[in-house]
Amino acid sequence: MSLLDAVLVDRRSGKAKQAGHDVGRLLLERGSVRMALGDFAGSRDDFDQADRLLDRQAMGRSRYLTGGYNPKATVYVYERGWQQALNLPYGAKFYERLLINPLAAVSRLELGDVDGACIEARRFGVMADWTEQVAPGRAAPVRAFGELVATFACASVEAGLACGSLQRAEALSPGSAQKHGISCASPQVGRARLGVFVGYGRPSYPHSPPEKPEEVTLISGSEAAVEQPTLRIDEQPLVAPEVLDVDAAVRADYYEGEHAFSMRLLGEETQYGCWSDVAWEALPAHVHWVVLELAPGPHHISVEVRGERQERDVRLAPLETRGVWIGVPH
Repeated sequence: MSLLDAVLVDRRSGKAKQAGHDVGRLLLERGSVRMALGDFAGSRDDFDQADRLLDRQAMGRSRYLTGGYNPKATVYVYERGWQQALNLPYGAKFYERLLINPLAAVSRLELGDVDGACIEARRFGVMADWTEQVAPGRAAPVRAFGELVATFACASVEAGLACGSLQRAEALSPGSAQKHGISCASPQVGRARLGVFVGYGRPSYPHSPPEKPEEVTLISGSEAAVEQPTLRIDEQPLVAPEVLDVDAAVRADYYEGEHAFSMRLLGEETQYGCWSDVAWEALPAHVHWVVLELAPGPHHISVEVRGERQERDVRLAPLETRGVWIGVPH
């Protein structure tokens, strides 16, 4: 954390950096670390700043590339985040860009800011529409996760938006809402709604040898393995099904990038492409989630995953919607 703090401060002025080549990605990394450590106000602020900065930089990058009459294929690989350049700011890959607002929404739910979480859902909708325009059908599991979070965040704030998100989630991942206990209706009278998220591990990450930086491969270890967290609420055992395999999303994007184009030479067809050697590495490898309606009052949450046990106490108000994030970054 101290290293991230140091690189995100301007040495001359001592103030936080507001822009720069890699500032957006570093903000995402720090936001993830803060989230895992339970600093939800810090993660909210980092995700919010990264969200706005990456949008501004993406528009500038697009103007630069199209103004220079670059081929459409070149513009496309930059829009996908598969290509980076020293003279251009970092561009997020689809799965990365689509995760910013849902994770920010969870941080806001931890802080009791349901309205703010629903605003993040609207922002996610804009980004989901844009990715569909650039390349339809990509990162579907990540989009389904974002729609489910939007449903949960907006159910008691903007029912129409929540039900629309639920329909899109079901189209992308049939049966997912029922599997996780998610509804676009407000909590029942005299009840409260609690969503428990468990994010753990580290997904596969890019590596390239210094002598051949264009040869990017993925590296992963035991941190990317999936396991079933043990969850108890008020000592009652519950199953929190996996809602998003981030490692699979990374691998899918890598495979698509490496096989993005086809070339026919001497009667043989060859697939080729590219993938960036930088990525949002502090993401959890897996996210599990369960939603419950409980009586208002105090509740005790216990989660065991990766050999580590974490406990939380929450107090729910009538009709409240509350999200709890348990993070284990290994």
